[in-house]
Amino acid sequence: MTFKQQLLGAMALAAIAHGHPAKEKRAPALPEHEGWDQELTVFDVKVAAPTHMPGEVVYFKSDGSPALTTTEMVMVMPTPGPEGDEDCKTTTTMTTVSTETYTISLQGAAQPSPAVAAGGRPSKALPVKGGGPLPHSSTEIASSDSGKNKDTQPSGDLFGISYAPYRADHSCKTAEDIMDDFERLAGDYSLVRIYGTDCDQVPPIYKAAKKIGVKLMMGIWDINKVQGEAQMIAKGIEGDWDIVHSVGVGNELVNNQEATADQVVQAVSLARSALRGAGFQGPVAAVDTFIATEAHPELCDASDLCAINAHPFFDSTMEAGDAGKWLQNTAKDVQAVLSKPKQILITEAGWPTDGAVNGKAVPGLENQKIAIAAIKEAFADKPGDVILFSAFDDLWKEKTMVSFNADQHWGIGGAISNCDLALI
Repeated sequence: MTFKQQLLGAMALAAIAHGHPAKEKRAPALPEHEGWDQELTVFDVKVAAPTHMPGEVVYFKSDGSPALTTTEMVMVMPTPGPEGDEDCKTTTTMTTVSTETYTISLQGAAQPSPAVAAGGRPSKALPVKGGGPLPHSSTEIASSDSGKNKDTQPSGDLFGISYAPYRADHSCKTAEDIMDDFERLAGDYSLVRIYGTDCDQVPPIYKAAKKIGVKLMMGIWDINKVQGEAQMIAKGIEGDWDIVHSVGVGNELVNNQEATADQVVQAVSLARSALRGAGFQGPVAAVDTFIATEAHPELCDASDLCAINAHPFFDSTMEAGDAGKWLQNTAKDVQAVLSKPKQILITEAGWPTDGAVNGKAVPGLENQKIAIAAIKEAFADKPGDVILFSAFDDLWKEKTMVSFNADQHWGIGGAISNCDLALI
């Protein structure tokens, strides 16, 4: 067994023991060292636009023997890469599942390809040699006008979607970036969840939500700054509480051992009081994983609704097609531990398009499509009870094996914000 296989196995067990992966609000600084799990960028003159698609990447030692094989998302760019790179070479082979195979030569068994730099940004682009035209793929990046011709008023009750206002370089998205993102979401969702108030995100998100006709689940991220964040929410929406569906307090704090259940319960009470004083009469709720909530039902008992993050992918016994039934059963299990019946709002549920395999749970674009379809079928009579995760790939996050290197790639359909394309 190779070092990488041993590491994958150890991290998979750690994720199972932990129950649910931790999620950071902002990614830490990019690592200074190179890593074998960073995303590859290749170039092909036959593509007209950047295309984010899955590929099987095979690394070979200098003696020709295989070093490791991984399934990774690969960014295929239309600009030709440099020729004559002696350290790495790329060949491409079409398969029946519309993926590409990239063969990278290594100069040593334990070293990653020198073409992959820290943070997933290639120091040397990898040109595609041969292989024929790329297949049509639903992962092809939409143009900057994508979504602008959609019906801007969603009809009926639709599913929700989560959203984070951060660029791939960890900077804050501009008001123009946010408006462009929301225009791409128009007509597909009736609710958008945000997590906090940093980046002065509330005013531009409010304006964008108002334009496309969706409601917002606002977020108070720091339970030590409840009053301040509540005031920022009230100011940012200009007192227009009709657009606010609910307000979440914290995100997986108990699960991540960043706060006790009692501390979160107190924060919910304080947030409710502050928000009521500002004019909001809707639901205020703690947000945590279903595992933390089952262990601490007081989180929901103290809330106006029960808000849980629940990802079937992290159950190694689940295949993509089981996602809907799994989510239904999870909601029932949580309901069973509450002191009295309460609405269960699933505040995150999705399936990654890239990452390491977790038992029967296999990441990928096709499996995400299957999983999301299963979830939508299971909750067809109450779509407003599910917020899908997430609107776009969160390229600002750091990949970690605790969450199977899937951190960056939960965007529905492999979607990438237009403002991130120039940063990749």
